[in-house]
Amino acid sequence: MRNTVLSIILLWYCSAQSFAQNVVYAAAEQDSYYTDLLALALSYSIDKNYTVSRYNKDIPKPRLFEQMAQGRGVDVVNGSATHARLDKYQAIHFPILRGLKSWRIALIHKSTPDLFANIHTLEQFKALDPVQFNTWVSTRIFRENGIKVVTTANFKGLFQMLNSQRSDYFPRSILDIRRELKQFSHLNIMIDPYLLIQYPSAFYFYVKKDNNELASDINNGLEKALVDGRFGKLFYQAFGQELRALKLQDRRVIRLDNHSLPSSVPLNRPELWVDHSYTVSL
Repeated sequence: MRNTVLSIILLWYCSAQSFAQNVVYAAAEQDSYYTDLLALALSYSIDKNYTVSRYNKDIPKPRLFEQMAQGRGVDVVNGSATHARLDKYQAIHFPILRGLKSWRIALIHKSTPDLFANIHTLEQFKALDPVQFNTWVSTRIFRENGIKVVTTANFKGLFQMLNSQRSDYFPRSILDIRRELKQFSHLNIMIDPYLLIQYPSAFYFYVKKDNNELASDINNGLEKALVDGRFGKLFYQAFGQELRALKLQDRRVIRLDNHSLPSSVPLNRPELWVDHSYTVSL
């Protein structure tokens, strides 16, 4: 009898493992928040027995999107909401960074600590030249706002160009800037204490255009995690300390337009976004 029970349990376990659906997530960002959030969303589809693993090759995001579209080992990629991406891939219309990817603070050279001390208007702001990666969505947005942008195709080179003062500043997401400053602490760069640069944007999970089942399961899971509070808890566990340290309430705001923001971005759902009045508890 005991052997029979053990055999049944073993058979059930093996069957469950054999029907597990592994979802491969790929992104240039190294933060575990994205894989944790994807796993959380898929955990609500109990019958699917999803597992999540990270793609282990470090390649540019455009190529990750191509591999996903071709079904070559990648199931989910993250990225900003653009018309081109919405046309080519299936987006899960849930802003996984609550709009904060486009809240920017500048890295500046240590020799110019007061670079933005007297900058109060967009016209004044335009007089300074940022450095950006040549294919980033943010690069296009800065240019559309009349800002001259210095570009490179090498990520580490962005920090080196600022260090060698070949640009005035390097705008970074408030979610990344402190970690990146620590990573490049050997350079003569620092965080600007004066400004917060803002433009509207959404950062989504994407799947292959015809992968309706996975898209639906991710979307349903994110909505459920929003309602039961697990999404907010995970978000502030990942980023709350960083946001508090940057003292956003003490910064002057420079607002840019995002002329290419898709109309489908759910700006009419305030529960999905961080409060832009900066009074939100961080």
